[in-house]
Amino acid sequence: MSFNLFETRNNQLLPALCKPFPDELLSSWMARMAYQHGLTTKEMCAYIWPSYSGNPDIDRIVGDANLNILAEKTNCTFAEVNATTMAFYKHVLFAQKNLLYAPEQWIIPSKRIGSKSGYMQHSSGLMFCPKCLESEPYFKKQWRLAISFACTKCGYYLIESCPHCHKGNSFIDVRQPNFAHQSVYEHMVYCHHCGKDVTDCEPEIAPVRVVKTQQLLFEIMEHGLNEKVIYTESYFKVLHHMASLLLIDKQTDRNIKKLAEYVYWENNLSHSDLRPYNDTIVLRDLPVKKRAVVIMLAHWVLQDWPHRFIDLCLTHKVKKSSLLSDFPNAPYWFWEAVRHGLEPSFPAKLDNLKHDNTDTCTVRMKEPCLKRLDYDYDEYFYDDNKYEDDDSDCINPDNIERIQRLYGIDDTRRLRYLFNREECWN
Repeated sequence: MSFNLFETRNNQLLPALCKPFPDELLSSWMARMAYQHGLTTKEMCAYIWPSYSGNPDIDRIVGDANLNILAEKTNCTFAEVNATTMAFYKHVLFAQKNLLYAPEQWIIPSKRIGSKSGYMQHSSGLMFCPKCLESEPYFKKQWRLAISFACTKCGYYLIESCPHCHKGNSFIDVRQPNFAHQSVYEHMVYCHHCGKDVTDCEPEIAPVRVVKTQQLLFEIMEHGLNEKVIYTESYFKVLHHMASLLLIDKQTDRNIKKLAEYVYWENNLSHSDLRPYNDTIVLRDLPVKKRAVVIMLAHWVLQDWPHRFIDLCLTHKVKKSSLLSDFPNAPYWFWEAVRHGLEPSFPAKLDNLKHDNTDTCTVRMKEPCLKRLDYDYDEYFYDDNKYEDDDSDCINPDNIERIQRLYGIDDTRRLRYLFNREECWN
């Protein structure tokens, strides 16, 4: 422990303080300290923060003033304490300036119960990997994220409820612990409802592809995209939108449904257990395995950007309005690909569609990632009336084969057009 506690005389340290682990969640840290003081987590919060309202989601809603108080009482810096909250992921997963007023789409609620809509008939709380929790009895920040679904260290699916009573844990709701007969380790790993050890179970091994996708997403969160200059928060904003499109309900556009079904089929997965839903679906409320499938497929669609995405949309005749109307302030790199990559098939004016232009200078792929015709929309290329005469025999067969391979197009009339355009460019 450092000696900065002697720098101020008014600093009232907690008698049984402890430091948070580097990746520990605030509610987990508070639960450990509360046990050391013989208090429940809620009592501990009320003792430290006079203005504490009893809100159970302290990981998300605690303000800077309370974080400063906690830092003073635990001999920590503000940065150390702030790193235990969901604010740690600002400008990584989301750009909201304040999480107090609106739930973030990538943050799983601290306590969830079954939904009336029928697609979430399960009870869940803080997610965890039983093997990690057994060896290191604390809960990690990343286990509160909807982007998390597997443990990259152990290779198991995360568990979101007690394997014995199937109820979700929340440290704020813990009744008075049995301090006389329970250690702090048992306090952290025993279910708050049935009292059994949540690590005493056989977790389900996640498929290799699921674990690999989880690793890639964590790498993007930490290091950004390797070859693409796109803000991390911007990428995850589009990833969430893409995952939402793959969740089909009765309001889903017909062509979007066809695209989603094809994506499942192409990846040898069944979509029958994910659709249809009667109400609007919220990605973060899905059970962990279903959420893993949807996020993995959304990540697959965004790979090789924008070629795979544009090809899927053109093949299934997805309209621009279906992609942008429910996506206010879409990042510019996504908006631009939709605008120039798809044929205009809806009456709305492009100028009326909102997009986020703040990252315009950083969103372009590094050259030569883009093919010119994928971004430079040409109305002649999509107009069948322009190809009434077919004189493709005049074109060298080698050029036809090269253009077919380059653009993936078999229509000889359009091949002739592309050949003529390339001649002009050269």
